[in-house]
Amino acid sequence: MATRKEVYEAIDSEREYQNRVWRENSGDVPGHEARTVAEELLMLEDYVSRARTAWTNSLRNVEIHVTTDILRKCAGICVRAMENHGAPKRG
Repeated sequence: MATRKEVYEAIDSEREYQNRVWRENSGDVPGHEARTVAEELLMLEDYVSRARTAWTNSLRNVEIHVTTDILRKCAGICVRAMENHGAPKRG
């Protein structure tokens, strides 16, 4: 188990990685627009599929680590999409 603080730290580390390696996706590179919401959804769908495949193909003793590694990436994609397109609060 992880605390909420640890979870958000993991997501922050993923966003830092994404900004460092895939900077053009964030809209911070001249001549490159940020990913659209639709593009972010397509990427998220692909990574969820990767997580499902990783879980399916992993041994029981490593399935959680392998799958949550990809789920961290999914969370980062969601955070980036909200950074670029808005983050409405639950009412």
